[in-house]
Parts: sequence; structure tokens; C-alpha cells
Amino acid sequence: MLSSFTRRSRKQSRGESARGQVAVAVAGTHPDISLAIWKKLADGQIDLVKPKAYEEAAGYLRQMRGIYPKFPSYCNEEGGLTPN
Repeated sequence: MLSSFTRRSRKQSRGESARGQVAVAVAGTHPDISLAIWKKLADGQIDLVKPKAYEEAAGYLRQMRGIYPKFPSYCNEEGGLTPN
């Protein structure tokens, strides 16, 4: 049972890593897709309800924060994020 969990965790980590790489690659040309990927990754970590997962989620949210200033149309008048 433990080995099954370990394999699944490794697979999930590789999948998250690949999605993160795609998000970085498309951030300049397709910020909406990049933001959606980062949001999904952050939400997945937050759903784990563990301190380490919150740290991971914070990294994804920082990635998102880096995209918004480059694309002001994704921000509302107060400088906050425009909800989807």
C-alpha cells in the first residue's frame, strides 16, 4: 500500500512540474492559460490542508502575481485581480 502511495505521489509531482513548465512557457503569449494552470496547481495544494502544501501553493500564487502587472487587463480598477 505504501509503495502505491509513493508511486502516485511521484507521478503527481511530475505532473505538477510539467504543468508548471507549460505555465511558464506560455505566460508571455497566453497569460490566461498560464494563470489557469497556476490557479489549478495552487488550489490542488490548498485542498491538501497541510502546511507544506500551503508553502507550495504560495509559490504558485507568486507565479501568478508576476503575470498580472504585465497584463493590466487582468486587474480591476483597484489593482486587485479580476475574477474569472
